[in-house]
Amino acid sequence: MFRTAEQIENEVFDIGEKYLGEIGGYVLEVNLKGARGTRKIEIIADTEKGITLDELTAISKKVEQELDETNLFSEKYTLEITSPGLDRPLKTPRDFRRRLDRKVRIEHTMLEPGEPIVGTIIEVADDNVTVKTEEKGELVIPYDQIIKAQLELDW
Repeated sequence: MFRTAEQIENEVFDIGEKYLGEIGGYVLEVNLKGARGTRKIEIIADTEKGITLDELTAISKKVEQELDETNLFSEKYTLEITSPGLDRPLKTPRDFRRRLDRKVRIEHTMLEPGEPIVGTIIEVADDNVTVKTEEKGELVIPYDQIIKAQLELDW
């Protein structure tokens, strides 16, 4: 049976969610890369408290076993399950909630376009995030007006 890349990613997503759910985790995204014979499946996973290397290894073994049992891939593939990393953009309310009280840089389409907002995440709702800035005080930013949001790392 022929499956599109999107269908395969959705099936892998569901398999990953099943095993990550056992440890209170979730799949952030699934990426299918390469051509037949050189497929690479990348699952980016996390938990509310952060995910450990041991957890990633255990989940990887379970996901790979199920992928092999279900014959989702008839050809050779490589599976890579990773954590999101500090530089991963914040995209969902869940991403922002995990970074509550952290400093963030948000490129947006409101206020003065082109001027990013830098501040601390103080509240997260289903349709917006509230950031406290030094210059403008508290700003409520709807997700649909966010172009890109990332943690602002202080080194």
